Formats: sequence, structure tokens, C-alpha cells
Amino acid sequence: MARFETGEIGTAFRTRAESDIRARSPQPGDFTPSEKLRAYNDPMIDRPLSPPGSVPRGQEDLRRRILHLASAEIPRIDFLRRLCRLLCDELSNRCLTLWLIDSPQWRRLEQRKNSFQASRLPEIRTPSVSALCRAEGMEAEGWDHGVLTLRRNTDDNGKTITLIPLDSGEWTAGWLGFEAAEPAYLGRREAESLLRVSDTLAIALEQQRLLSALRERVKELTCTHGISRLAESSAPLDEILQNIISLLPPALQFPELASAFLRLDREIYGSEAIAETRRLEVPLLVHNEERGKLGVFYRADIPDPELFLPEEVELLRTVSRQIANLVEKDETRREREKLESQLRHADRLATIGTLAAGVAHELNEPLGAILGFAQLAAGSRDLSPSAVSDLEKIEEAALHAREIVRQLMLFARKDTSRSQPVALSPILRSASMMLSGRLEKSAVRLDLDPGPADACILGDPASLQQIVINLLVNAIQSMPGGGELRLRCRVEGDQVLLEVRDTGIGMSERVLERLFVPFFTTKEINEGTGLGLAVVHGIVSAHGGRIEVESEEGRGSSFTLFFPRIDAPEESER
Repeated sequence: MARFETGEIGTAFRTRAESDIRARSPQPGDFTPSEKLRAYNDPMIDRPLSPPGSVPRGQEDLRRRILHLASAEIPRIDFLRRLCRLLCDELSNRCLTLWLIDSPQWRRLEQRKNSFQASRLPEIRTPSVSALCRAEGMEAEGWDHGVLTLRRNTDDNGKTITLIPLDSGEWTAGWLGFEAAEPAYLGRREAESLLRVSDTLAIALEQQRLLSALRERVKELTCTHGISRLAESSAPLDEILQNIISLLPPALQFPELASAFLRLDREIYGSEAIAETRRLEVPLLVHNEERGKLGVFYRADIPDPELFLPEEVELLRTVSRQIANLVEKDETRREREKLESQLRHADRLATIGTLAAGVAHELNEPLGAILGFAQLAAGSRDLSPSAVSDLEKIEEAALHAREIVRQLMLFARKDTSRSQPVALSPILRSASMMLSGRLEKSAVRLDLDPGPADACILGDPASLQQIVINLLVNAIQSMPGGGELRLRCRVEGDQVLLEVRDTGIGMSERVLERLFVPFFTTKEINEGTGLGLAVVHGIVSAHGGRIEVESEEGRGSSFTLFFPRIDAPEESER
């Protein structure tokens, strides 16, 4: 409630003698008593007003009803509607206008028979009758019985408005106005009745405003406290967000008609608003980037022109910040877990690589001796056919073991022995031609996009061709019933991307975690050694690149290799 000095006009309102009003000298900014003051024929005009201490029984009952209504647990707009109806009933259904001072704007409440309308006046910096008249387009007619008679500037029908101040002590809650046809101003008894309950009306309006503000504050604190408790829980983020949305409608003025929604990226929580004019929404900023909207709306029309209180707007902004903090915290946790998993995986691969290098080095020498002595023995002339067959098997097994050792060395090595500028386009074409027969036999259709000619990296052509063949073979094996295989190369900034995407059986999370571990395979016995992807990882790492894998069971897999890009040599350009 705004508190202010009512000035000379307020003094005039509280002056009970008409002679004193006429004798008062005009002050700057005041209304000068109009010369249109008329002599009334009311027989009671010469009687003094009743002493302040005596209150008729009817007025006392009206006071109790007003104060009882102010204590009711109802929305503010419902209180104001019932109050206007009560005053109209008390005054024989007279048309009524109630102006309330709710800074920075004023409320205008109009009760006309069975219709009630609420609206807002523009901001009025100085709460006074002069400011009210300027805002409503009215001018003063004169004083009578302690009340002021006004007339609208545009009204030529002879109607006037009688204005009664709603004062209580040093502050004014507003003004009460009645329309009447000239010259039927309020009679003396009616003016006396209204003036006696004006202080009660002012107190009731202030009491109800404070109670309403307190109820709204309690609802807001309940909402924020509930959100704080949800933020401390260990429930999934989706469940927390859904529960937060359910806490918002009870915090609004009309919870039974309110709904809330949250739009985060592609997810929607709650039900989105349909009515554009009955909703309020604020942006959801996650890491200073707008990722969605948080909003509330009413499913039906609300009679109050102020659908959302300033406190409710601020509450929505606060909840939006809390939700953003929860999303940021959850994404940070997920990113940390992902990095920790990658770190553990890299550390595990490094350990396995060191072990593989040591094992390969130790096996290389005895394998060479086995192969050499088997070949020497096979050159003897007096061997039986069974012995020759056995020596051939020994030589074949030794060659197979040496190939495994070679792949282990490829997985474990950290640099390329023959680095040179390499264009990936010819390597992709060569690898696809080498596997064309296998692709046709497996009913796999290859979509080849070799990329631009300047997609060049520094590396070993033979090793790069090996990783392309390994990835293509792995993709073909994942599509036993045929499918589509895409091999694509492109340039993005200072990187060259090599992508192999299939429509095969896909992989589970468990398989993805162990994908590059040597000797890990999902194939049947004698169908693979489990070194193909481990070798791919080793070669890519040796070329300063990295691998990203996406896969979903039943929906295929995608391998994307990232290599540092270099400028294409002139020979490649020609």
C-alpha cells in the first residue's frame, strides 16, 4: 500500500463543514471549487452530521461484513469482486467504480448491475485526486457533504461522479465513485453512511492486500524449498525435472487453472501452452546458451487483468536458474564419467600395448628358429611323405604365429617408420576394389565417397590401407544378411575425417568398452583373432589420430577416424 500526504485535497475530504471548504484559499495543483455549486433543497442539508462516535446498527453490520470478507482465504480479485457487489447491494444496486492505489499502477474496478470489470490505469507518479482526474479525463464540479463531485470531459449526458476518499489515518487506499444523473448528487444521509465506513474499507483493502501477499509468498517459498530438496536427491534428472514442473502451478494465484511446461533441447516436460495470451515463459540458459523455455499458463480466462504477479515472474526466473544449474551439474557429471572412462581405457590399452610389444619381441626369435629349422628339415632327401606333411604344417603354423606377432607389433608401436604425405582418396578406391568380390558375395552395397584430392595426411600408405581394409572387413562381417556400407572421406578445418558406417547388427555397451582390446572378439572360434580393431587403433594412434565409435544393437555401427591434415603436395594436386 502506498503511503503519501494527501495534500490540501485530502484535507478537504476530511473537512466536514461545507463552509470551511468554501472559505479555504486555493493552493497550487488543487481543484478550485467550481462556480457550479448549487443550492440543494434537501431538507436535511442544514442538520449537522452525526457525531463521530455514534455508528448506526446498519453501518456497524456493514463494517463487520467488510472485515469478514477481507479475512477470507480467497484470491484478491475474488475479494474485490465480492466487495463491489456488497457495496452495490448496500446502495440499492448503484453503479460503482473503485480506484485502488497499487503502485506503480492503479486498479480500476467497475460494478454495473451484474457485470464486473477489472482493469489497470497507467503509472501515476503522484497519487492524488488531480492525477486521477487527469488519467480518467474528468474535472471537478464542487464539494458537498465532504465528498467531491466530478464530471467526465467527454460526457454530455449530464452524468456526474461522486468521489469518496478511502482514508485511514495518514494514508489513502483509494477512492470510491458513483455515477448519477445531474443534479442527483448523493444525499446527506448516504454521504454520511459512506464516510463512516470509508476508513473500514481502507483497512479492509490493506488487510486483504497484506494477507494475499503473505499467501503468495508462502506458496513461492514452498515451491523453492521443494525444488531445493529435489536438487539434493539422487534421482535421475528426467524425474527431478518432471517433479519440478508439478511444483509450479500451486505457486500461482489460480493453481486450479494453472499448468507448467519445460522445453529442454528436444524433450518436453509437462504440457505446452496453447493460449498465447495467458502464458508466461522465460528462457532456460545452460552454460550461457539458450537451450529451451520454462513457462506457466492458464487453461481458462482469468478475470484479473494482472495474470502474473511480479513475484511470480521473479519466481519463474529463479526456478529457471535452478533448473539450468541442475542440467549443468548433470552434464558435467556425465562428461567427467566419460573422460574417466576414456582415461581408464587409454591406460588399459597402453598397458596392453607395452605387454604386447614385450611378448612379440620375445616370441619373434623362437618363431624364427622354428620356421628356419622346419624349412631346413623339409630340404632333406630321405624324408617320408608323412614327415614332409608334418613339416609343412609346422611351417604353416609358424607363419601364422609370425603374422600374429606382426599385428601385435603394429598395435604396440608408437610411430610410423615410413611417414610421407598421403592422399586418402586413392587408398579408399584401392581398398574398395580389393574387396569388391567379397562385397558382392555378401550382398553388401558399398557407397564410396573418396573425398577431395587435398585430403592429405602424413603417414604410411601400407598401414593406412590396412586399417581401411580391416574396418571394411569388420563391417561386412557384421552384416551376414547383406546391407549398406558407406565409406566416406572429408575435410573439416585442420582435420581429415574417414568414416565407415554400416547397417549391421551393432554392438552393446559391454562390447564397446572392450572393442580395441587385443584378442577380444565376438566371432566364433577360428573366425578371427581379435586383433583387427586393435591393430586399427594402434596405427591410428601412431599417425596422431583418434577414433570415435557409435553403435546401437540392431541399428549398425559407425567408425570415424580423425587425422591431422597437411597441405597436399604438388604431385597430388596434378
